Amino acid sequence: MPKEQRNTRIPRQQPVSCRFCRTRKLRCSREAPCSNCVSRGISCELEAPVPPLPKQSEWELQERLRKLEELLVTKNRRPEDTKNAPQWDTPQNPPDIREASFEENLNLDVIWLESVCAEFGPSESKPKERIALKLGSVHDIGGCNHSGRRIPKCVYLPQHHEAKILLQKYIEHIDYLHHIVNIPQLPAYVDRVYASLSTDKDIELGQLVLLLSIFASATYSWVAEDCDRGLFASQEDANNQVPSWVEATRDVLDIMHRSATYSLEAVQGIVILGWVIINREELSTVWRSLLSHALFMSHEMGLHRVDHPSNAAAAKTVQAEIGRRVWWYLVVSDWFTAAKLMGLTEGVYLCNPRHMVVRQPLNINDDDLIDGNELVGQPLSQPTGMSYLLQRFKFGELTRRIVDRTPIMSTDAPGLGYQDVMDFDTDIQTFLNEIPAFFSMEKAQIMSTYHLDEKMTIFILTGGYMIKVLANSQRCKLHLPYFARGYVDSSFAYSRAMCVKSACLVIQNMCHQENCGIRNFTRYRSCALIFGVFIATVILLMDYCVNKANSQYRREVAHAFRVLHEARRFSLTATKLMDTMMFVFRKHQVALPKLKNACDAASIETHFGPENGSKWPSTLVDGTMMSGASDSAISVTTESPNEDVLPSYFTDFGPWPDQGPEMDGFDWDGIFSELNSSFV
Repeated sequence: MPKEQRNTRIPRQQPVSCRFCRTRKLRCSREAPCSNCVSRGISCELEAPVPPLPKQSEWELQERLRKLEELLVTKNRRPEDTKNAPQWDTPQNPPDIREASFEENLNLDVIWLESVCAEFGPSESKPKERIALKLGSVHDIGGCNHSGRRIPKCVYLPQHHEAKILLQKYIEHIDYLHHIVNIPQLPAYVDRVYASLSTDKDIELGQLVLLLSIFASATYSWVAEDCDRGLFASQEDANNQVPSWVEATRDVLDIMHRSATYSLEAVQGIVILGWVIINREELSTVWRSLLSHALFMSHEMGLHRVDHPSNAAAAKTVQAEIGRRVWWYLVVSDWFTAAKLMGLTEGVYLCNPRHMVVRQPLNINDDDLIDGNELVGQPLSQPTGMSYLLQRFKFGELTRRIVDRTPIMSTDAPGLGYQDVMDFDTDIQTFLNEIPAFFSMEKAQIMSTYHLDEKMTIFILTGGYMIKVLANSQRCKLHLPYFARGYVDSSFAYSRAMCVKSACLVIQNMCHQENCGIRNFTRYRSCALIFGVFIATVILLMDYCVNKANSQYRREVAHAFRVLHEARRFSLTATKLMDTMMFVFRKHQVALPKLKNACDAASIETHFGPENGSKWPSTLVDGTMMSGASDSAISVTTESPNEDVLPSYFTDFGPWPDQGPEMDGFDWDGIFSELNSSFV
């Protein structure tokens, strides 16, 4: 027989004998009933005919297609808490539905092919780098985490009991500033990481990033009072370790970036690390790169669509609520960055509100975040651990609207028009009016009214000061282009008055914060507060130079200079702003006020007297601030109250003439242009 005929498959024919005759191998009469079945008195059963395929309506076909599409989307979507790098998914075979029509099978094939094309992931042949983890005393780690080019890279972690001390420092004094981690679960999380280390189990890179960033923030914010914890002998010992922890965290992030690995813990770690970098190095390229990386990972995990209808079930979990906090913190940080930067990235942000489906987080304490229970937020009038963050998110949306209205591409009309300035001034005033009342209460009143402990009360007080400084400093910057014109043109008098008023409020908030016993690191190491004090100082000094007869701001100016000077020890931002301001004022021969009475001298002696050993920094030499030199030996006392109290900051400036305001003597455009560049 030819090969073609042997391979030809003959379709099966329908049997003609009844079932009983086929079973007993009898000759069937092929009638119904047959003679064999009749003689034996049994029922005669023939082969049942194949029923025709049910004809499905168009609506039923569309419904089946919709269900299949949802099934494919559900199977292809990565979970939000992905810990490992996405792997290539083996393409499933096209669905084989024999009863489906030709059109339905064709549609299913198209859907399957689209899903395969959309699921291209990282190559399996990607380089896989590993990190060696070693435990050691926290005192010996400072120089060890500079891994350089060693392969595999080695990261040293502190001992378990030392890590607990650093974690407690983070929880007590840092977390409330961003609050993107579920705090009640954090100690158990650290215990699990160290348990894995003790049993030689692998630790996921995202977990390592979160842990290292916590260590970096704890050592960065370490102050003298924290030495009672028994971990570091001095504040300097802890602060000197910050670069080591930052570099170790970035090493791990670099490996995650190259291997396309992402996780929620890694994004949380970037937020915490970014807080350290911003406050140490200002809005640098490093921070913007980290922010872009965090947004990329967040998009890959679907944090921008947590509340999409397809995620209805998962959106009610604690993990989703933490995801909302992380996402909104990143988005608002993106908008703030666009508002503060100048140059090519001025006014450019990455997160469009129309490209996300995420509601704002609930006003809820972490203790109430329990899976299985309904998550119900409290009204905004009730203080919680989220109160400050929600106000920050609200102000971030206002900042984005300012960025959207600012023409960055037009050379004919740079900056906001005056009508836009007035509109946003109204928006800022509305925001300030709507700030919850507890942010303006005294410490004892908050504790008695809302039955809060001292720790939570301090969080609320600090959050209130920070949000008010943020709003008032933004108001200053909003009116600053029209500040000088307000002295000569009554049309802009409101801008001058509002600049001065907002600047005074910034300084007064800082003074009030100090009087309430808020820890110094919040005031001296917060980039947002430093920016606010800087712009307030510039405005008050300018107002004093123009209107010398009004000396009511001398004490505010003295306090602002002290804050900036103290912050120079911890923040490169403060150093740059202070040096720039002094250089510009000296260049334009702007005279600074002298403090001539005992009251003013006493107010400064409190902060710069010999009892605390503080000194005024070095003076300008040939137009350059000697930032690296040791501080001047000049200290202010009140032994001769009738003498001029003139710190070294003020000695390089020429005497102020006895005449009244002389607007023509200043190059206001040059001064403001050079000072504005310091915001970059």
